[in-house]
Amino acid sequence: MRNILSLIILLSTLVSVHAAEFSGKKVLHINSYHQGYAWSDGIEDGVKKILLSKGVELKFHRMNTKHNASPEFLKAAGLKAKADIDAFQPDVVIVADDNATQYVLMTHYRNASLPFVFCGVNWEAAGYGLPYSNTTGILEVGLEKGAIKYLGKYAQGQRVGLLASNTITNRRNHQYHTEKLGIHYHQTHLVDNFSAWKAAFLALQNDADLIIMPEYASMADWNQQEAEAFVLKHTRIPAAAMQEEIAHLALIGVTKSPTEQGIWAARAVLKILAGTAPNDIAMAKNKINHVRRNQVLAQHLGIQFGEL
Repeated sequence: MRNILSLIILLSTLVSVHAAEFSGKKVLHINSYHQGYAWSDGIEDGVKKILLSKGVELKFHRMNTKHNASPEFLKAAGLKAKADIDAFQPDVVIVADDNATQYVLMTHYRNASLPFVFCGVNWEAAGYGLPYSNTTGILEVGLEKGAIKYLGKYAQGQRVGLLASNTITNRRNHQYHTEKLGIHYHQTHLVDNFSAWKAAFLALQNDADLIIMPEYASMADWNQQEAEAFVLKHTRIPAAAMQEEIAHLALIGVTKSPTEQGIWAARAVLKILAGTAPNDIAMAKNKINHVRRNQVLAQHLGIQFGEL
């Protein structure tokens, strides 16, 4: 019994030491978007999963730029985030997604003494002049080319349509799809509201042979339940959804893991807190992907799925 008690005390001590490993260290996570947006919530979950058990004081700052993308708002949001950095005095800052990277890191802390880790930056870092001496990070690389290849098995032609919300990220992604992946969109619809989305979806049933659908969370009037009923009624060609929360709208969902981005960023933070220079940590790209096949839409289209 005494040996068991000694073992319990030893294990408790080790857990306490492990949990306090970075006690007193502060990390600020700057989220480009808002709480309730599935992608950035997933990144935050990954960050919390790693850092909260290490004794780190973790604070979140959300810029809310998904629904507010004017240049004036973006600049002001960057300044508010900078003010939070000045007040909180973190040891390391995480910037999640492109807007935080551009309007906080690039604008105010390029090659500064304060260490930064970015995540969720689309496609390449060179557009922001990265890497900097004080920065490392993980890129978010799209899976659209693979989705198009798979959908081609079930399409009646090769005309690819893009239907996305009209955001900075989606406009940038359209450019990268062309330049980096060699994708040529026969029709592109970047829409601002749900009504325009429905009109574009109907048009693409005639003007394309398959559809790529990235995300629609930026639409203030988006109605997921109505969208699912609309798609089931009007779908005549296969589509791929590139985010988990809209996978029910497409024949297949081919999605990245936001948690992967957050976990990688948090582990890089721990290396920096332990003494590694940020630019000694090699930048990475996402590796995890999930594929969901929609049997309801497959039956509607008369499709039997083959091998992925």
